Amino acid sequence: MHPGFGYGFGFGSAGIGHNGVPAISPLRTAIAQLFASGAQGGAWDVTQPDMLFQDAGRLSPVTGLAQPCQSILDLSPNGNHVTAPNGSARAIYGLMPNGKPGILFDGQDDHFTRASFDLSGSSVVTFFAAFWMLTSTGTRALVETSTLSS
Repeated sequence: MHPGFGYGFGFGSAGIGHNGVPAISPLRTAIAQLFASGAQGGAWDVTQPDMLFQDAGRLSPVTGLAQPCQSILDLSPNGNHVTAPNGSARAIYGLMPNGKPGILFDGQDDHFTRASFDLSGSSVVTFFAAFWMLTSTGTRALVETSTLSS
């Protein structure tokens, strides 16, 4: 495996195990293997509430449908958690049209950011996203790499 950048957003895994400890799943095992060689980047699973928090400080977990999501834990060992910059930019944990859970963006201002990713030692970049676009209106972007000022 080449050192690189692994990124995943919106794909499925097993649920919460005993006493709230995340269950081991093929997805989480694959993510661990992807980053075992020291790859930079992150992996985020927005289908499982054990990875989602209603606040930026990650003190209030998402525990059910229709709750706001402001922070998503990084499944990689790199600690690249992403956060919505404020309460109005939070997405909602809910059901997709296919009945599967995920986070729903309003197409206006909902987004997640990470201050920086150090990819200086990376020779390979891998990007993976699974999503369901419900409308063709509003703001749509999967990855934005420019510097934003608020």
